[in-house]
Amino acid sequence: MASCRRALAFTSVLVLTILKLSLAQTTIADDTGGGTAPARTGDGTCVWYGVCNVAGSPSLQTSQYCPYNGTARPVDDRTRDLLQVWCKHLLVDDAVTCCDAQQVDVLNQNVKLAANFLARCPSCMANLVRHMCDFTCSPQQSKFMEIKATEMNTDTKKEYITNIDLHITGQYMNGTYDSCSAVSSPSTGRRALDLMCGSWGASKCSARKWFTYMGTTEGNPYVPFQINYIEHD
Repeated sequence: MASCRRALAFTSVLVLTILKLSLAQTTIADDTGGGTAPARTGDGTCVWYGVCNVAGSPSLQTSQYCPYNGTARPVDDRTRDLLQVWCKHLLVDDAVTCCDAQQVDVLNQNVKLAANFLARCPSCMANLVRHMCDFTCSPQQSKFMEIKATEMNTDTKKEYITNIDLHITGQYMNGTYDSCSAVSSPSTGRRALDLMCGSWGASKCSARKWFTYMGTTEGNPYVPFQINYIEHD
C-alpha cells in the first residue's frame, strides 16, 4: 500500500512525461551509419496500422503489426468502443489513432493479463496502461518510435514488424517501476515482479531490467516483436 501511495504523486505528472516522451529531442542513427541525427520534428506520423501476422502456438498467439508510414486514421465505432475500456484519454474530438480495432482488442487482452498481477495497486495499473495505450495507438508514433526490422508472411504476402526502437524518458521508466515494484500477486502471495522481471525476479529487478524484459522476445512468449527501449533524460 505504501507503494500505491507513493505512486499517486507520480500519476499527477504522468501526462507531462508522456508528452515529453513524444516530443523529446532523441537521436537516431542516420542512413550513413555511425552518425546521429535529431529526432523527427513537425507533425508525427504512424509507424504501424493493423495486424499482418499472428505468431506463436495455438494456446499463446501474439499479433505482429503492419508497417505504415502515414497519418493517423479516424477512429471508427468499433475501435472507439474498445478504446473506452482502457484508453479513454485518446478519445478527443475528431480522434485519430495509429491502431485499428483488432490492435485495440489485442491491447485490451494484454492489459487484462497484466491486471492479474498488478490490479491490487490502481496507480501502478494506471501508469502501465497509459504507456501501453500511447505506445499502441498514439497518432505521433514516429516522434518516439522507429521500425528496425520487418519480415514477410509468405502465405499472405503481408509485411509485418519484428523489431522496433522505442525512445522513452528515464523519469517515466523509474516512476512506473517505483509504482509497481512492491505490488504482490494475490494468486501467489509473491511480489508481482518475481513473475514479470524474468530471471532477475523482484529482488534483482530495476526499472531498466523490467522494461528490457517487457520488450525482449527471447524467453518471453508474450512479447510479439522485439522492443528496444532507449532511455533519455
